[in-house]
Amino acid sequence: MALYAGLLLLTMSAGLVRVLLGPGRVDRLLAIQLVGTSGTAVLLVLGEWLGFV
Repeated sequence: MALYAGLLLLTMSAGLVRVLLGPGRVDRLLAIQLVGTSGTAVLLVLGEWLGFV
């Protein structure tokens, strides 16, 4: 489970880099959507791993 959370955090960080350096508005918007979706997934994975879900 920790591996999955780490991979999701890696995709979130790549999305944040894309938000900061993205060439266009559409790229930045899609990266923000990726960050939000990945953040929700990280919370679900960590909740399952820690026994809260």
